[in-house]
Amino acid sequence: MTARILIVDDSESIRETLGLTLRFKGYEVQEAENGEQALKILQQDVFDLVFCDLAMPGMDGREVIRRLRKQPGLENLGPRSLRRGERDQGRISRSRRHRMYR
Repeated sequence: MTARILIVDDSESIRETLGLTLRFKGYEVQEAENGEQALKILQQDVFDLVFCDLAMPGMDGREVIRRLRKQPGLENLGPRSLRRGERDQGRISRSRRHRMYR
C-alpha cells in the first residue's frame, strides 16, 4: 500500500517541487495552498503524513496543528520541524513553548 502525503504550503513552487520529488519516490501526494483548504481535505480523507508550512498567511501551520489535535485520535499528534535558516530559530522556540515540537 502506497503512503499518502498531504503538502500544505502557500508557495506553489515548494508544493510542486516537494510533490514532484515524493511522487517520483512512489508516494501518493495531494496539495493544499493554505490551512483552511488543508483542514477541508483532512476532514474528507486520511493521510499517513502531512508536511505543513508554519508561516502561511491567514491560518498558519500552528493553527492547523492545533485544530487537528482537537479531532478524536489525534490528541497526541507530534509534528516535527524541518526549517531553514537561523532566523527561524525564534519561531521554533516559540512553538516549543506551545508544545508543538519535542
